[in-house]
Amino acid sequence: PPLESLVAAIDSMLDWMMESNHICCVSCRSGKGRTGLVVSCLLLANFSHTHDAAEDAMNSFSTARVSQGVAMTVPSQRRWVRYFAARNNTLRSGPIGLSQVKFSVGAFGLLPDQGNWLGRQQNALDPVVRCKVLVFAWVQEDNKWEVKKVFSSKLLKADKEDNYTAEMVDKSGRPLVLAGAFRIMLSKALDNGELMEGPSCWLHAHHVEEETVIGGSECDFPRSYRQALFGARGGDQEAGWGLTVTFSSMSSR
Repeated sequence: PPLESLVAAIDSMLDWMMESNHICCVSCRSGKGRTGLVVSCLLLANFSHTHDAAEDAMNSFSTARVSQGVAMTVPSQRRWVRYFAARNNTLRSGPIGLSQVKFSVGAFGLLPDQGNWLGRQQNALDPVVRCKVLVFAWVQEDNKWEVKKVFSSKLLKADKEDNYTAEMVDKSGRPLVLAGAFRIMLSKALDNGELMEGPSCWLHAHHVEEETVIGGSECDFPRSYRQALFGARGGDQEAGWGLTVTFSSMSSR
């Protein structure tokens, strides 16, 4: 969610629970990811004497919610808990300019009827494969928050070293200005002209370094991709995915 909305929701829950016998119930589809995000932030806000770090709060939620393993597996949701923990110690208060995204691709595994995600066949790069970098952002209009696409790169082709570079600038060479929460998504261009959703990550303009590297284990993947790679139960989010996204030449605007 927008970080501002998350902070407001936690404050509202704390105010409600100040009254005797008041409780809060949190739920989502599985009661793990989004629920874990909110409950972990609530622990950080209300029980800082025992949960002074994001990892402590998320571990406590996992212990209470599941018998084994980790309850929160989506990297961006875990990142949001860390952002909440650092909400009073941000790197900046204003927007940033995102000018370039670079990423390299390792062995990704197969998607149903699609071959390898970026077109690898027998460890050889398919020269006709193209992909795009899309950027989505939370935008507030008429007191409502909506996710909107704010940028689409040109079709990209890997260079000789198997790297992709997307210039995130307009026709005048000005960088893409981002002020809050935004999502970077890699999408493969299919033969029919449509785009197939690939790895992505949610970040916040106030919390990213001027040069930030996002490893593959820190990216979110579509459910169909994870199932194809790891089976019906999904995969270990901490496994090396072979994907790195680099934000470079970002400056305050």
